[in-house]
Amino acid sequence: MKTNCSIVQDLLPLYKEEIVSPETKTLVEEHLQTCRSCQNELDEMTISVAIPMDINSYGLKKVKATLMKNKLTAVLFATMLAFICSIVIINVLTKPRPIPYSDTIVSITEQENGEILAHFSEKVSGFQIDQSLVENKKGAIYSVTAWRTLGSQLLNKQATKTIVLNPNDEPVTSVYYVSENQINDVLLFGEKMIENGGIVTLPRFFLTYYFLIAATLSAILFLFILVTRKTKKIQTVIRYLFFAPLSYVLATLCIKGVHFASLFAM
Repeated sequence: MKTNCSIVQDLLPLYKEEIVSPETKTLVEEHLQTCRSCQNELDEMTISVAIPMDINSYGLKKVKATLMKNKLTAVLFATMLAFICSIVIINVLTKPRPIPYSDTIVSITEQENGEILAHFSEKVSGFQIDQSLVENKKGAIYSVTAWRTLGSQLLNKQATKTIVLNPNDEPVTSVYYVSENQINDVLLFGEKMIENGGIVTLPRFFLTYYFLIAATLSAILFLFILVTRKTKKIQTVIRYLFFAPLSYVLATLCIKGVHFASLFAM
């Protein structure tokens, strides 16, 4: 009887899960009808053990907060990356590319009423006209600059443009075409200002001053970060301030490289 009980008790887990053969099942059931000890053993297997619930939710809240923080960080990183990519694309598409002078780019005509008209071809995406007074002259000198952009080249051709240089009947002494890709300014209309020479419009260096100011601020704030290593609150504020001029420095290097001279303030 002990041997039979030992064998049956070894088979009870399999019997309970119903993974025994029909012959073994019959054998176990016949034994259970006559053996109270094995029946109690089977009942103990059947009774479910209640697992106490852990009411301390601090760990779960901490995990949830960490997951939310990681998710927010990923969203912010993706947003900033998309923002940076969009700025780079917009800069590439809208960056002015100076056009060297040719008679197919711009032409000047004088109307009977004294108006001076500047005609720009469809190859021109944008233009700039600067006016400067001349000493001992009644009129003014007009400097014309034209450029194209990659975005306008990818799209359909632009419409031709015509602008009046002297809408208020101002006297016009000369009209010059200015480009970074040529040595001397080209006289389009009027009187040549220097008989035995020419005029050269030099690019401005305003971007250099902005770059130096931003670089200096970055260096000063970086030194403050090193000095205030032990003061976390102050260092956190300085770090946020540090990235503003540093971003301008990096943006200038990405757009202009190391050559900051430019005819275009944009």
